[in-house]
Amino acid sequence: MKCDFGIKLKEELIGGLSTSKAALEMELISEDKYNIFYDRVSRKSGFSDYVEKASDVACAQICCLVGIEMEKGDGYKEGKIILNPTDKNGNRFCDVIMVSKKNIHAMKIVSMECDFIEVDEYEEMMEIAYKAVDEYLCETSSNSIDLTVIQPNLLTSSSGTANVDDVLDAFDKLLF
Repeated sequence: MKCDFGIKLKEELIGGLSTSKAALEMELISEDKYNIFYDRVSRKSGFSDYVEKASDVACAQICCLVGIEMEKGDGYKEGKIILNPTDKNGNRFCDVIMVSKKNIHAMKIVSMECDFIEVDEYEEMMEIAYKAVDEYLCETSSNSIDLTVIQPNLLTSSSGTANVDDVLDAFDKLLF
C-alpha cells in the first residue's frame, strides 16, 4: 500500500510541476508565483531529481502540443487553456484542457506507467473525455474531443479522438 501511495504522490508532483512550468512558459503565471509553487513542491517528501526531469519532459510536450494547436488555428487564440481542471465536485480530472469554438483537447500526464499507453485502450481517458465534455461542451461546436496521454518517463505521448456522442452513449450505458 505504501508503494501505491508513493507512486500516486510522484504522479501528482510531476503533474502539478509540469503544468506550473508550462504555465510559466506560456506566460499564464508570473515567475514569482511559479517560484512560490516550486519552493512548496520541492519540500514535499516525494520530490526528487526524477520528478524534476519528468516534469521538464512533460512541460515540453504540453508546450509543443499547445503550440501545434495554436498554429492549426481552430479558434484556440480566442479559446482558453485550463490547467488542472476540476469537475463539478472539485476533483482534478486531468492536467490540461484546451477549449476553442471548434475543439476540445484533454491532456493527461501518466508518469509512472512503464508500458506504452494507447489512448483508445486507457479507460481513464474515456472518463476524462466524459468529464471534459460535461464541463466544456457548451463552449464549443465540436462533435469530437482530442485526447492525449503524455508519458514523460518513456519520452512519448499518444493521441486519439473520441466522438462526443460515443462518449456520452458509453457513460449512459454505464449508468443504466
